[in-house]
Parts: sequence; structure tokens; C-alpha cells
Amino acid sequence: MGDIDSGYQFGKLALQLLDEFDAKELYASVNVLFATHIGYWKDHTCTTLPFHLEGLRKGLETGNLEYAGYGAAEYCQYLFLVGESLDIVEKQCCQYLLLIQKLKLKFHLLYLAPWQQAVLNLQGNFKLSPTLLVGECYDEREHIPQILDDNQLTLGFVNFFVKGLLCFLLGEYQEAIKYTDIALKNRAGVFGTYFIPTTVFYSSLSLLAICCNVEELRQKQKLQEILKNLSILEKCATNAPMNYIHKYALVKAEYSRVLGQKLEAIELYDKSIVGAKENKYIQEQALANELAAKFYLGWGKEKVAAGYMQEAYYCYSHWGAKAKVADLETRYPELLHPILQTSVTSVDILETLTTIATPTVSVYSSTLHSSSSSSLNQAFDFASILKASQAISGTIQLDELLRQLTQIILQNSGGDRCVLILPNSTGEWQVEAIATAESINLCGIPLENHANLPLNLIQYVKNTQEVLVIDNLHTDLPIIDPYLDQQQPQSLLCLPLLHQGQLVGILYVSNQSTQGVFTRDRILILNFLCTQAAISLENARLYQNLEQRVEERTQALRKSQQELSDYVENAATPLHWLDANGIIVWANQTELDFLGYSREEFIGQPIAKFHVDEDVIEDILARLLNNETLCNYEARLRCKDGSIRYVQINSNVFYQDGEFIHTRCFTTDITERQRAEMTLQNLFAGTAALTGPDFFSALVRHIAEALQASHSFITEVVDGDRLHFLAAWADGEYLPNDTIDARGTTCAVVLKEGAYHCEQDVVASFPHNPRLAVMGVESYQGIALQDRQGQVLGTLCILARQPIVDPERSEQILRVFAARAAAELERQRAEHAMEQLNRELEKRVRERTAQLAASEERLKTLFNQAADAIFLLGEQGFIDCNRAALHLLRFSNKKELFALEPNQISPERQPDGQLSAVKAQSMIQEALQRSSFRFEWVHQRSDGEQFWAEITLTPIKYQEEIIFHCIARDISDRKQLEQEQARLIGVLEATPDFIGIATAKGEILWHNKRLREFRSDLGNPDNHQLISDCHPDWVNQIIVNEALPSAIQHGSRSGELALLDEKGHEIP
Repeated sequence: MGDIDSGYQFGKLALQLLDEFDAKELYASVNVLFATHIGYWKDHTCTTLPFHLEGLRKGLETGNLEYAGYGAAEYCQYLFLVGESLDIVEKQCCQYLLLIQKLKLKFHLLYLAPWQQAVLNLQGNFKLSPTLLVGECYDEREHIPQILDDNQLTLGFVNFFVKGLLCFLLGEYQEAIKYTDIALKNRAGVFGTYFIPTTVFYSSLSLLAICCNVEELRQKQKLQEILKNLSILEKCATNAPMNYIHKYALVKAEYSRVLGQKLEAIELYDKSIVGAKENKYIQEQALANELAAKFYLGWGKEKVAAGYMQEAYYCYSHWGAKAKVADLETRYPELLHPILQTSVTSVDILETLTTIATPTVSVYSSTLHSSSSSSLNQAFDFASILKASQAISGTIQLDELLRQLTQIILQNSGGDRCVLILPNSTGEWQVEAIATAESINLCGIPLENHANLPLNLIQYVKNTQEVLVIDNLHTDLPIIDPYLDQQQPQSLLCLPLLHQGQLVGILYVSNQSTQGVFTRDRILILNFLCTQAAISLENARLYQNLEQRVEERTQALRKSQQELSDYVENAATPLHWLDANGIIVWANQTELDFLGYSREEFIGQPIAKFHVDEDVIEDILARLLNNETLCNYEARLRCKDGSIRYVQINSNVFYQDGEFIHTRCFTTDITERQRAEMTLQNLFAGTAALTGPDFFSALVRHIAEALQASHSFITEVVDGDRLHFLAAWADGEYLPNDTIDARGTTCAVVLKEGAYHCEQDVVASFPHNPRLAVMGVESYQGIALQDRQGQVLGTLCILARQPIVDPERSEQILRVFAARAAAELERQRAEHAMEQLNRELEKRVRERTAQLAASEERLKTLFNQAADAIFLLGEQGFIDCNRAALHLLRFSNKKELFALEPNQISPERQPDGQLSAVKAQSMIQEALQRSSFRFEWVHQRSDGEQFWAEITLTPIKYQEEIIFHCIARDISDRKQLEQEQARLIGVLEATPDFIGIATAKGEILWHNKRLREFRSDLGNPDNHQLISDCHPDWVNQIIVNEALPSAIQHGSRSGELALLDEKGHEIP
């Protein structure tokens, strides 16, 4: 949406609400998401670093290890991008990779490892090439192919971004363009992060680096791309200038260089350098100086270029990028000659320490002296300092770290007493360690009111975060308290321990007998060591918290295992284990109760003994031995009392070190469901071949049995608000068919709404319907019968003395048979109309010739305007037909039809295989015997198309001649509907695929047996009623955004997606 201000405010609000509502389970995710995706849009990126660590801590505390992993990885990544010393970044990467490995977070390991290898490459610790991520902690040759095969967007971005960055810094611009392009194609995996604008920055510089070396057309295309990138960076710079103004200025400077706008380029290079320096992006300060130097060198101004290049060299050196420094030395030895000479002759140890950690010394400190070079070499050997630093960095146990740190401080400070003060987890400051040359005491006591410390002095340093040095207690500060008056130390030093600008501890060191001990050089060294210690203290606390969490979770796991064992033994689902020979080795009490056996009768027996079907259990055991997992495998088990239970079996094998231990078999009783399905099949079978009153009678009986209802009715609307019962079933017998007033009844709601379900207390809901009280029913469900034009014809309903079982399923069944009943009712009405017409025609044929002449015109009109086809046939063939007959057979006039024999409008054979001519004679004989005979027949139109028709054949004796009056009605649609209905229901119920029917709004109307077995909870109206509840979120997005629009446009859509099982697991 682009509303950065609102997004930032909402992010801050989310952080505030965490504390307000004490939402511990959200602490980790909210802190990490704010740090990675929100904070940097308005604040300096380095201010987000504490939120990464807070997310890490809270993730470990609450067990949200996924976001703990993100917090650790993205803290290191952002630490790299804000320009922190590569030495510190490498230590942090190493520390947190160990943590991620311990947490067994494989994705997060691959998420961070490429960054650490990139840092090592820049430090010069690479194997093959500084631009290849191949080294001691990562090998791109092993991981990138798999990442590309799996289409891992996040990991793909990370690998190609850091490769693009390395290639650009080391002058491989074509490769840098290629890799940053691939990274940006994978940007969906890091959407909303600081990585994306940073990639745009380096991608733009890579394009500009080669822009002058390509043909004019390609140069124009690349410049257009640069303008788009500048627009992105300008927007970023508007919202967070401290992060982007120097990036934007540097890209604009390079753009001006390519266009030959030298004055604009000069101003923009300097603006970028100043912005990067002010905001402490040292690596980008170095880069801006380097590009400015190359600009001036290309202009022929070597002296100016030398100044910029030397500044770039210093910045890269301070950053710790030895590989880049070596690259500059190789490419520009003439420009760097003055400083390269100096670096050969001397190495300034203290300057090196200053670049890593510069202390802020209070102006109220005593005058500080520097050690001479010789004394420095004697007292502070650089190798020993680094060794001490490594000892501090390599210790992760908090108590051991406190011992080592205080000992190292005493060795390197000149003091004879050392005190380390740290805040605890609640923010209370405590004295953690007191060390002298003789002993080290780890105490952990509150700082407040401590009698053996200068509390005023410590409070001053805590508030100012400045180093304070006092000799002989000479100071203008009001910090001399009774402790100092009594002890009278000759030298004292109080130094803050800072980590990323945050105070994490205070060091107090004193020398009782010698003043001037704490020289400037010693303070530099102590500050350097304390900077390393601050990092190690944070890591040690995290490790201590992790160890505590691991122990807590181990105890919780033991408890969970005990609870799980108890749960399995007392679970509501029958469960048993088999050995490799099919012998029962264990069963829970539920399984024993289910089958009626005691533990002694069941355990140790072959499982085949309890199966009804021998081939089924043989197949089950064979599959399990083949290490297959059985899902919803149907079988029959024999109980102790001889009854048979239908079950579904879900089972697999538990292996340990490749050895078959036992199976795990869960048994679900589906006996009632199986009976219900058999009843439903009987419902279809019992009504499929019937018509007329027989159909309605069979329907109400079978539907009541199938849906476990006490009553079932089918009615027809007559005289407006009245209903005539076509069939009624109550408590196992048919009721007389009477007519009632529908007003105030449940059926009236159905007639109005189309469907109605009263879950309970239906008598109270319809007090003016006394029949309900007489029936003694509790619930009601009904569906309206509608004709093809949507007009309501009647109702089909059920009533029960308890809440209707699975009302959603029963509604689906009622709808299917309501449609079938409506078609039958329409057919009966049409048949009744035809019978009336037939009787009228017979009457007219039998009337005298005079009466026939008088009514001839009327009869002709009735004959010709009849909706159904009417034929008159004699011994010689067709005598007459109406217009509907010509239309039905697709003849343009009677002459064409009458030129044919009657058997020529039928195919050679009927669907039952009989010759049409032979079967027609048998139909004629039936008509002669019965006076009128109705049957179904396949006719053939003039164009050869065959169709089903309902024929009513009536013989009429006229002047000693038998004339056949034939009414033909096209019933192709009805036949097709009946056949398709039966076929589809059979196919849908029998298919192993998951099939469902839903509305355009995603409401599920019907699902087949396979899907009901897979998701038995779909029948509960309180659970999944929508398509979206049955799929993962990513599938729902595809359905809404792709599949449904495509299906609407093209008529169908196919593809592979995924379902959710009852436990929410994703199933392809």
C-alpha cells in the first residue's frame, strides 16, 4: 500500500500492546517482524538490532524457536549491513550459528551461513575465490542447486545477494549484475526487508559501472532502469534519510558521471561520503570514496583521486575487509603508495584498538598519560591482548566468563581489585564478581546500599556512560563517599561496558598504593577487552537462558511422555500394536472394550483371529511389512459376542535403527455409518425404477429409514395455501393422504424460503400446528419441490423425535430427491392432461357423424394445438398428425412424413436389443388387450437423431376399422436426468477421489463418501462449512485469485493443490 507512516505507527503500537496485554506468545514474532520489516523505514537500521535480540530471547523463553532463529540470523545480517566491524560480525555469526545448530533449525542455518562465509571471504579467509561462497562454514556448490530446485525464494535471495555484493566490491561487475538480478527475482522471499533497497543500491551501481562500455541502445535501457531505481531510493531517503540519503546520492553521482555532468557528480560524491560517515555506514563511506577516486582518475586528476582512494583504503581497513584492501593495493598501487610505505614500517597497535572501540573519557577524569612505545611493547604485548580477547570471546558459560574476565582485567589494568557489576533479567543491578590477586568471588548480590563499593562514582558512570579515572581522590565531582574516605585508593577507574550503544555492565578497578596506574593506553586496552566482554556476556546470558529452557523443556517432555502414555492407554480410539508376525503385543482398554475381550484373551493372539475376512488381514499385514502406511482401510472385525463391526484402520510400522519394533494401528468404528450408507443405497435402489403413486410411497418410506426419521411426507400445492399429501409415512406405516391448510405450519416456511430446518423444540416454534404435538416430534427439515421454471409445486420433509442426525447431509439427500419428485409430479400432471385430452378425443370419434361434423373445427384446433405429438395410424400407415408431431420428428410437412412407413421413424433396434418392428407388434397387442397402453420407446428424427419418447397407444374402432391414436412425448431430458443422476451418484460415491459440490461463495453443498471418510468433521455444522476451511491459506489464495476466475472464464480448471486433514496437516 505504500503507507509507511501508518505502517510504522502500527508497528510501534504492536510493541506497546505486547506489554499492555502481556502477550508472551507473541513477543518473539512481533519484535522480530518489527526489527526486520518495519523499524528501518523510519529509524536508523542499527536501532532495530535490540529488537532482533529481544525476539531471540523471547523466542527461547516461550518456545517459539522459529522466530528465535529468525531473530538470531537477521540480527547478524543487519549487523553486517549497518557497517559493524567485520571481526565483530564474524564472531556474532559464529556464536549464533552454534545456537541455531543446537536448536536444530536447518532452514535458519542455511539462512545465515552464506552471510558468515561472505564475511570470511571479505576478511580474506576463503578457499577458491573471494566471490565464491566456498569455505569453512558454507559451500554454495552443495546448497545452491538444491535451493533452485526447491524454488526456495528466501534462501535463493540470500545466496545471490551476498554473491552480487562480493562481486561488485571486487570489481566483477557483469557477475554482480547477474546475481543481483536473480536476487531481485527472489525478493518475494524477503518482502519488506532492508535487504531489498540495499540490493537495488548495489544493482544500480553495478549497472552504472559498465554503462559506458555498452552500445547506445543497451545504455539507454540501463539508464531507464537506473532512473526507476533512483525513484525507489529517493522515496526511501525521504522516509529514512539516515539509512538512504548517502545511497541515493552515490547512485545519482554515478548516474551524473555516465552522463558527463561532472559538477553534479562532484557535489553528489561528497554528499554521499558525508552522509555515510555521519550515519556510521563505514563500508559505504569507503565505497563512496573509492568511486569518487575512480571518477577523478578517469578525469585525469590523479592527486585528487589519490586522496579519495587513500580514504577508501582506511575505511575498508577499519571495516576489516582485508580482501578488498588487497584488491585496492593490486589495482591502485600508485594512488596508495604513500600509505603503503608507512604501513610497512610501523604498526600502531593503539590506533588499531581505537578503530575497534574508542572509549569516551569523562572531562572530570584526572590527567591521563600515555605509555611510551617501548613500555607498551613490554607491558601490553599485542599478541597477549588478542589472546585475552579470544579467551573472553570463546567462553560461553557465564560463571567461567566472569572468572576469566576479572582475572584478565587485573592482569592488564595495573589494578589490585576489580569489581564487575551487571543488570539481572529484571533490570536490577548486581555485583556479580569481586576479584583480587588472591581470589575471585562470584557473589550476585544487589548493588544498592553495598558497603564496600563507591556507589556515587558507579552511579555517575552508569548515568553518563563515560570512563572516569581519578588519582589520589582528586576530583571536582561530588562522588567521594564514606567508602572512598575510608579506603583512600591511589588510583581508581570506572568504565561502562557498552554493546551496540546500550549499557550492559560497569567495571570498577582500583589500586590501593599507586597513583597514575590507569594510563590512556591501559584504558584503550581495557575498553577493547570490555567491548569483547560485552558481547560475550550477552551470549553467555543467552546460553544460560537456553540451558535453563532446555532443562525446563526436558522436564516438560518427560511429563508430556507420561501424559501421552496415559492418554494412549485411556484414549477414546481403539489402538493396538502387532509384531512382525501379526501377533498382538499390546492393546489399550478402549480396544478391549470395543471387541468385548479381556486383556488375557486378546494379547498374544494372532490378529487374523479377529478379522472376518482372511484376505483383508493378509493384505494389511503384507502392506505393513512392506513399510506402507494404511489410511482409512476398511475391514470387518468379529466381537466376542459374535457381532460384526465395520471399521476403518489407520496403521504404520514403528522402526528403530532399521528394526521392525511394532505396528501402530488405530481402529475407527464405522458400523453405524456403513449401515446408513447401505440404507441410502437402498433409498436410491428402492425409488429408481418407480413412477407415479408407487414412487411417492416408496420415497417417503425409504427416506425416513435412510435419515433415521420417524415421519416423512411429500405434498403437492393445491388451491393456493393448501397442501395435498401425495404420500405420508409415520412410525413404520403409511398414513391416509388428506389435504391441510399450510398456513402456520412448518411447510409454509418451506414454501416461502425454499428450505427450512428446525433443530429442536419444533412444537413450541409452531404452536398453531397441533399435528406436531400429536406426532411427538422434536425436529423438522424440509425442501421445496420446484419445477423447471422455479415454481413451487410442493414439499418433501422429515420429522424426528430427536435432533436430526447430520442435518447438512440430510439436506443434500432431500434436495436430490426433491428434484426427482418434482420431475415426477410434473410428469403426472402432464400425463393427467394427456389423459383428459385422450378421453375427449375418444368421445368425439364415437359420436355420430353429424356431431363429429359440428365439432370438427373444435377438435382440429385441439388436435393441432396440443403440446404433445399426436399421430393417427391405420393399417396402411399414417392417417394424420398434428404440428407438434412434425416438430418432434423434424419434418417440414406431413407429405414428407406420410411417405414413410411408421417403422421408419424408429431405429432398427431398441435399447434392449429387440428389433423395433418386432417389438412394435407386441406393443400394439398390449394396446389392443388393455384398450390403452403407455410405454417408453426410442424414435428417430428425420435427421437420424434418436430420442426417448413416452408413447400412449389407444386403439379406436371406427367404421369397422381399427385406428390407433398415438400420443408421443419427448422424455429424453428426463431419461438423461435419471440415468445421469444414478450414474453420477454411483460414480461420485465409489470414486477414490475427493469430490465436493459448493456454491460460488464457497459454501459446501455435498461431498462424496471418500471425502466424508477423510474429513468426518465436515458433517458438523459448527466446523468446516466452507471450501477455505478444507485447504491451506496458499491454496485458498490460488482458488480465489486464479482457479475460480479461470473456471468461470473457460468452464473448468484443473491443477494440483492440497487439502487439510482433520488435524490441520497439509495433504498434497
